[in-house]
Order: sequence, then structure tokens, then C-alpha cells
Amino acid sequence: MKIGADLWDWFIHLFDGVDFPDAVKSPPPEVAEFLRHLQGFGVWVPFDRFAVIILAGVVFVSACFGFRAARAAIGHLPWIGGNG
Repeated sequence: MKIGADLWDWFIHLFDGVDFPDAVKSPPPEVAEFLRHLQGFGVWVPFDRFAVIILAGVVFVSACFGFRAARAAIGHLPWIGGNG
């Protein structure tokens, strides 16, 4: 959840000139309290490694999708032996 909150905060700060309502800028109070309780678990749980593992998984799945999309697109070219 912390990674998601950090990504949302990063995304919101991409729009410097836009004034978002407070409900969009910050999480609900219950989620904020839960995230505050998670701060102390960093000693036992390596959250940084989880972030790297999740990022690697997203990159891998995106690369697989890109490869399949490229194969499908190339398959429609008649001079390469595709379906034409």
C-alpha cells in the first residue's frame, strides 16, 4: 500500500498547475492511519526489495506483451509470410 500511495503522490505532483481537491491529494484517514502503522515494520520486512520485485514483474509482463504485439503486427505483413 505504501508503494501505491507513493506512486499516487508522484503522479499528482506531475501536474503542478492543477489544483486537485483534498480527497484526491491524500488518502482517506483510515488508509493514512494504516500506512502510519506500517512504517515500523520496515525493520522486519524489506519493503524496498518488494518494490524491486514488483517493478521487475511489471517490466517482464510488459515486455512479454510487447513481444506478442510485435509478432501479431508482423504476422499481418504479406511479404514476411504472414496472413496478408
